[in-house]
Amino acid sequence: MVWLIVTSGIALLILLAAFVRSSACIAHSWYVKAFCERKDCKDKLVVLSYDDGLNGEMTDRIAEVLKRHGAKASFFVIGSKLAGREEQLRRLIGEGHCIGNHSYSHDYRNEFRFSRKHISEIELCNEAVYRACGLRPRFYRPPIGVTTPHLGKAARLCEMDVIGWSVRSFDTVSRLSRERVVARIMRKIRPGGIILMHDRCPDADRLTEMLLCALEKKGYRTVTLEELSGLEAYGEKR
Repeated sequence: MVWLIVTSGIALLILLAAFVRSSACIAHSWYVKAFCERKDCKDKLVVLSYDDGLNGEMTDRIAEVLKRHGAKASFFVIGSKLAGREEQLRRLIGEGHCIGNHSYSHDYRNEFRFSRKHISEIELCNEAVYRACGLRPRFYRPPIGVTTPHLGKAARLCEMDVIGWSVRSFDTVSRLSRERVVARIMRKIRPGGIILMHDRCPDADRLTEMLLCALEKKGYRTVTLEELSGLEAYGEKR
């Protein structure tokens, strides 16, 4: 009996560990297929993606850096942050950048709730983007990259393409110098890769400048997610 209890306990722990690992790593695509990189990419193309926007002045400063370098990026926006920043959103689109959905509230607790909550978060964010610019994003990146069966169902019902990343920059770790962040990215980047960054970080513009210089030195060119993936970035258009 003791042996049975111990064996059952070990099996339960293994299943729990597998669930946590598969939920935390979006690249595993256990519950929903996520586009994290283009593995067959022959050219030196990469995507710069920014989460948690829009962020006012810092987002504008990043846009200026991108413009100077002739670079394109993809911004995953939080719907609740768009009020009063509609013009900023339209500017990004007008300059050729891609806009994706990063939920309406970015509440981490929502990631472990039922499908209807995920659907609400996706639809509210898409509606906020649509009111601002007349486009409904089809790219969705779940907050902190957590995926569950409920999120997978919601993404399918909302006809969203889930987007992950191949290189996590760790730009939100304040103790890491921007030089170390860039060095880490450059060690891991490959043609067809997607780099995860955040435009809420205090020095995100400086990091963008440094990274673009490093990428250009290695012969890389930045493109939008739409160009790299071949998927449609938007559904309904006004």
